[in-house]
Amino acid sequence: MTISELEQQLASMGLKLYTGDEHYYYVDDSKYHRYAYVSKTCGFAVDTDTDWFKTLQTKKRKRLFNMLMEFAATPLDKRQSTKCQV
Repeated sequence: MTISELEQQLASMGLKLYTGDEHYYYVDDSKYHRYAYVSKTCGFAVDTDTDWFKTLQTKKRKRLFNMLMEFAATPLDKRQSTKCQV
């Protein structure tokens, strides 16, 4: 899963992906409540041990978790969308 695909899926849940940090991608909402972290340097590294993640309804929590696991399982060099211009 690419970053842009994850951003689209998160937007459908009212969440966004913050990419400005050097080490982590952050999932938060418009009030900057952090729901989860995904490592930029280590595959399969996800942290959902946040108070805001725990407050989500079970269905939303499962959906977010599955999205993040798919993204974290994507090789680091495949997370960026590659655009070719002819």
